[in-house]
Formats: sequence, C-alpha cells, structure tokens
Amino acid sequence: MSIMNIFKPKYKHSNPDVRCEAIKELNDQELLEKIVLDDEDITVEQTALEKITDETILKNLADTHHLMVIRENAINKISNESILKDIALNNDSDPIKEFTFKKITDETFLEDNAKNNPKSKIRIYALYNITDNNFLEEIVQNEKDWGVRTVAVKKITDEKILYDIACFNPQDNLREIAIKNISDEDILKKIEENNPIARKEKYQKTTNQEILINEALNDPIDFVREAAVENITDNNTLKKIAENDSDINVQKTAVRQIKDDDILENIIKNHPSEIIRLVAVKKIDDEELLEYVAENDTAYNVREEAIKKINNEEILEKISENDSNWLLRMEAYEKIHNEKK
Repeated sequence: MSIMNIFKPKYKHSNPDVRCEAIKELNDQELLEKIVLDDEDITVEQTALEKITDETILKNLADTHHLMVIRENAINKISNESILKDIALNNDSDPIKEFTFKKITDETFLEDNAKNNPKSKIRIYALYNITDNNFLEEIVQNEKDWGVRTVAVKKITDEKILYDIACFNPQDNLREIAIKNISDEDILKKIEENNPIARKEKYQKTTNQEILINEALNDPIDFVREAAVENITDNNTLKKIAENDSDINVQKTAVRQIKDDDILENIIKNHPSEIIRLVAVKKIDDEELLEYVAENDTAYNVREEAIKKINNEEILEKISENDSNWLLRMEAYEKIHNEKK
C-alpha cells in the first residue's frame, strides 16, 4: 500500500474499489459532486452520483459533465419537472435535450413546444410524450417541417384520424405511414377504394361535371385535382382553376382544356405566370393577339412562341426591324425567309 494512502481520506485512495466503499458512507452533497466531476474512474463517479439527492447539483452535472452517461444518469434522478424543462430547453447538447424531453409529462408544456418552439428538433422532442390524437393530427395538418409531421403521424393511434391522413394528406410518406399503422380491415378496404390513386382513376373515367368540378376545386391532392380537370368542359370553371389553383401543373391542364378564345386572351394578357401564358399562347391562332403578345409580353419565351405562330409577313417584318431584343428580331427574320424558300 502506498504510504500516501495513509494520509488521505479513503474516498481519495489510489484503489478505486476502496474509494467506492468510502463514498457509500458519504452524504455531503457538494463533496459527492466534486468526486463525480474530478474522479477519473467511471465506477467511482457513478457510485458518488448514486448518493446525490440535491436536484440543483444533479442539474449542474447534467449540464456540465463531460460524460454523456453521467449526464443522463443525473437526469434520471431528477423528479422536479421545472428543472427538467430548463435542461430540455437550455442544455448545450441536443441528445441531452432529447433525453430530457422523454422524461417530461406536462402535456401543456410539451404541446406548447411541439407547436411553437422555433427549433424543429425541439418540436420533435416535445412530441415524444404527447398522446392526444387530435393534437397530433393538428401537427400533421399544419406543421411546415417534414420531419416533425412524420414523427407526429407515427404517434397517432386513432384509426379514423389515420384514415383521413391516408386518403387526403398531400404528402406521400405520411399517407404510407398512416396505412401501415391501421389494423382494421374494413378501414383498409375503404382506403383502397378512396385513396388518391383510386380517386384519380375515378375522375379520369367519369364525365359527371358536378363531381369533377367539386373535386377539381376541393381535393387536397394536386394530381387528383389535375385528373378531374382533364374531363371538365365548363370554360369559366377552367378559367377559375387556371387563375387560382395552388399547383402549376393543375393550372396548365386547366388552360389546355379551355376552348373559349376570349378566356384564353384574358389569361394571355393578365396571368402572372409566364408558364401559364405560354400554354395559352400555344392554343391561339389569332394573328392580332399573337402580335400583341410578341410586342408586349414581359417573358422572352412567351414572345418567342408568339413569333413562331405568326404567319402574317408584315407583322414579322415589323418585329424583325423594330424589336428591342435582337434574338427575337432574328427569330422573325428567319421565319420570313424560311417561308419564302
């Protein structure tokens, strides 16, 4: 035995087993904290930690100790939710924040952070102990972050809510997760009949204008609305969809279906999207309107398409001589001379 051990307290003995036995007799919380922070043997640190009951000291260890296992074990000994909330929101380690959120049961706190915390990681951690299916459905519907929505849908157990997600949520992976979490065979059969693919196929086959218009205006899935639009014949409805739908492909399909020249002219002159104006220009043959587009549209590709469709040589000559864009002057010039060959 080292002579130095004779003059040291046993909790400082060179043999870690001796230190552990000595620590079991200690109750001084600050001394135990110092041992956890300073001792180089993990078993000794764990033994000292087991003796600590002061939750302020436990929080300090959770915040500052260099070993993750000590930090987690300190958190496991904390029962005061105010301290746990502080650690969950303010600790410098994301894994520790996540670990701590799993211990918190205050649903008001959890729901507030799941909905309102500016950090998406925290919103995910806050979801772990939330069991309110209606709240989780709200997160799936309104949360902007893909990862948060995914965690929320995985926690939903209400199969009626899962049915709605499986049939009507616009995000593919959320619909897939919802279906996987449903065990009721009747609900699964109903989903098979009413999922987005089934609705798309249904609208592609029907000519019932009332059904088509209702779904084109209201279905939450872009490709389903587009399928409905493909069979709509009412030009005013198609105009409304072309102007207001949130998806550019649905708008394009609506324009392609329009057969009213006045509506097409209105779209060409007023629609804010050059993509939609281009689709509309491809459907017209009116030389006067094409000239207007060639001279006035703000988008190069829309003007170019108009020039390609113009057959009136006088209009083409005017463009080839006066247009401010040399590429469009060249386009008009080449069309004139190609037609003369």
